[in-house]
Amino acid sequence: MQLHAQSTLRRAEDYISNEEYLSAINVMADALAITRRNRNQTPSWFAEFQDIAKLYVQACVTLRSTEHLRNCLSLYKNLVTATGVPPSHFSDVLSHLMEVTRSELKYDEITHGSTSEEDEQKLSHMWLTYRTVLDALKYNAKFEDIFCDFVLRACKFITTHKRPSDMMSLFSMLGGLVASMRKYAQQKAESTLHLPSTQIIHIRTRIAFAEAAATLGYWQHARRTLEDARWILQFVYRPQQEILSDLLFMYGRVLYHLGDFLLAGAAMLHLVDIARGLPNLGDERATQVSDYLLVAAAVAIERPVPLSATFIDAARRNAQWRALVPARAEPVTPAMLRAAVTALPVHLHATEQPLAMYTAASGTRTGPARSAAMLAIAQHSECPETLKAAIQSQAVVALAAVGSVSLEQATACLGASNDIEAERMVVQAVSEGLVSAKIDHRAERVVFTRSPVSVVAAADRAHRLTAPGPAASLLAELKDANQRNIHRLELIEETKMERERLAKEEENRIIAEEEKRREEAEKREKERLQAERDRREAEKEREMRLKMELNKAEIRLEEIGRTNLPAKRHLLKMDLAKDAEGAPEKVIPILEAAFLAYQKKQNLKLKQKNVTEHRKLWYTIRSDRVVETKRRLAIREKEQTEGKSIYDARIEEIVAAEKAKWEARLQRKDAVRPLLAPSAEFFAKVMADRKGRVQDTLDEQRQRLEELKPAEIERQIEKLRNKRREELKQQLIQEEEDRKAAEQALIEEEAAKKKADEERRKEELKRLESYRTMPKYKLKKTYQAGELPEQFIKQRLDDLKTVLTLEDRMKYGVTDAPASSYQPHSSGGMANAYRPSAGPDHAVAPATGTAWGVNRPSFGAGDRRPVDRPSFGGGRPSYGGDRSAGAGMYKPPSRGGLSGGYKPSAASGEEKKE
Repeated sequence: MQLHAQSTLRRAEDYISNEEYLSAINVMADALAITRRNRNQTPSWFAEFQDIAKLYVQACVTLRSTEHLRNCLSLYKNLVTATGVPPSHFSDVLSHLMEVTRSELKYDEITHGSTSEEDEQKLSHMWLTYRTVLDALKYNAKFEDIFCDFVLRACKFITTHKRPSDMMSLFSMLGGLVASMRKYAQQKAESTLHLPSTQIIHIRTRIAFAEAAATLGYWQHARRTLEDARWILQFVYRPQQEILSDLLFMYGRVLYHLGDFLLAGAAMLHLVDIARGLPNLGDERATQVSDYLLVAAAVAIERPVPLSATFIDAARRNAQWRALVPARAEPVTPAMLRAAVTALPVHLHATEQPLAMYTAASGTRTGPARSAAMLAIAQHSECPETLKAAIQSQAVVALAAVGSVSLEQATACLGASNDIEAERMVVQAVSEGLVSAKIDHRAERVVFTRSPVSVVAAADRAHRLTAPGPAASLLAELKDANQRNIHRLELIEETKMERERLAKEEENRIIAEEEKRREEAEKREKERLQAERDRREAEKEREMRLKMELNKAEIRLEEIGRTNLPAKRHLLKMDLAKDAEGAPEKVIPILEAAFLAYQKKQNLKLKQKNVTEHRKLWYTIRSDRVVETKRRLAIREKEQTEGKSIYDARIEEIVAAEKAKWEARLQRKDAVRPLLAPSAEFFAKVMADRKGRVQDTLDEQRQRLEELKPAEIERQIEKLRNKRREELKQQLIQEEEDRKAAEQALIEEEAAKKKADEERRKEELKRLESYRTMPKYKLKKTYQAGELPEQFIKQRLDDLKTVLTLEDRMKYGVTDAPASSYQPHSSGGMANAYRPSAGPDHAVAPATGTAWGVNRPSFGAGDRRPVDRPSFGGGRPSYGGDRSAGAGMYKPPSRGGLSGGYKPSAASGEEKKE
């Protein structure tokens, strides 16, 4: 197995070095999948497969393929689970994945708040990596620690780069996990939720996500996440001080920003009931937790501020709080907490009936039911009239959330004795700036509009009525902070609604497209099935029609046999054929021909009958026409005798009617003409009216521009800037592409020129090589024709010496040399070609090496050009009698001719010239 892993790793590295990433991924996936089936192997070879997994994720990051990365993590997770190795091996691979991703995307170079398209793509890919890792780790109890770690990393990433869409995706994932926990919570054998480590992990995860959601302004999502943490907390037997304090802190902060202070008090009391195991803790931790519980419960009930160290220190310095906080040696009990809460100046009394009433009314969260719950709590508590007035003011604020209530509902909810007292309470709340409302006496209703300030004003008023003093500055700071945050919260809400709308539109569009594709597929399938059914029905119908025609043919043949003698003969022949050969198919065409002849005869008879009837009918119609014509002629003669035609009278009536119509039209026109006469007053009135409308339009546009928010103007300007920036970017990209195209064209042109020069040089070398291997007699002809290049002549001066002219000799510096300066050599297939030696006094050896003598060039039998010949001691070399047979080849002289020595002789040359 180890050798298999090593070979797989080497193959994958070779593929990656050649940039064949898909091949490397396939090889590594096959290795991990094969190993997963061998579950009885020992994990001694696991280090090599961990290297394979690291190389696998590195290739996936290079390709930016989330699908391959998901497959890799799934295979490696199954391998770790099957072999029983510690989860730290999987954590090492995931850490390597994040390091490679940050290095590949250059994550550290991304500036916070960047809106460029490139940075947005990098951040999207980074979030996809986080999401893929979380999908691989969820629903697995073995990797809960790693899952918690990556959730914390994802929350930090979302908070740093302000990515609400990614936060919503993570919220959906955590919600699905809690739903699964709720489903299997009662099955203790199958659930790890009852383990203390699991509870701590999940609660810390929810608290971290709530902090991220609160940072982005999604307070409702933070509240739902903390409610999930509260549900998990019920399984904790001894909660840790840090977790419980963090949960109380986040719960108070979230409910403060949501403005639901009464719900905050009820939630804090619920958390106190859950934390009854606190006396089991040590004295020091119990004291710290008691501080958190007291401050959280009291502040969440009436003073909505975040739990900060500054506020806690201020509370501890207060004499009243010091009296309430127990000593370190004394454990905290729920009774002490309830007594401390009851002693506060503004509180919710801890009796069961008001709390139950509020719990029943908290489903509505706003409206008359909530106001009634507030008043019920105030009535059951022993509090002064000022406190009751403060709670009544809060009830007015709660009623304002409804929008419109009747006077009877307002009277009941505000605890007033009649409508007049209820109106007085509403007017007092409006005068103090808590709400905006008006009383419609005709409809007997109270109509509320949006409150100009938050509910903090109600708490401020309650505090001023009850205990004005040290906390006044703190409440003033809270009001200022609330005023500053109102505009920011509105913008966040608008942005959230816009994003939700866009997401919903995108989802609807995707659903519509999917529905359309599904309908088209169903339609095509229905058409195919319908065509198949039609084809089968057509085949069945054709078979039925053939059967019916065959039956009809048999019936016709029987009729023909009964009525027609020739047909009887054919039937007889058919019977004979059936009896004789058993092949009625041969007789059927004859019978059909006989039947057609019979039918043709019958049709002819019927046609003759129809023609006769038609003639009779035609004669009848003709006689009727003659009678009608005679009658009309009689009527016309009668009219002529009377002196006036009926048609002339009708024409006169029509002319008279048209004349009357035109006269009436002319009369109406004469009556209207004075009304259509233009007048100066009429035009002045029209122009003034038009000018007034234009001025109203201009005023309306000016008012609209004045009402336009500066933020909207900045947004439009930024939009125009981004549009211009994108246009410049596209222009630069186009110019860069044009420049690259021009450079590529120049490179291709230079390559083409270089290729042409290379081919031309090769052709020149080939031609010179052909000259080099050419026989001497062909060289001579080529030279005489003037086709030899000058370069080749300079190279072959010695070979062309005998054929050079005087001018060429002077041009190339060729001098005459004695015949002894020539040495034979083999060139171009010629046995006795000559070239000049280094000096004129060198001895010459024959080419054959069998005898010593002097050779001389010969140009064939017909060449009589005078040459210098050597003298051999008065002897004369013999060239042989047959020159044609030797083709100019040289024959050396006999041995006797060499006795006189070897000397060149000029006389012998003169003899030859003679």
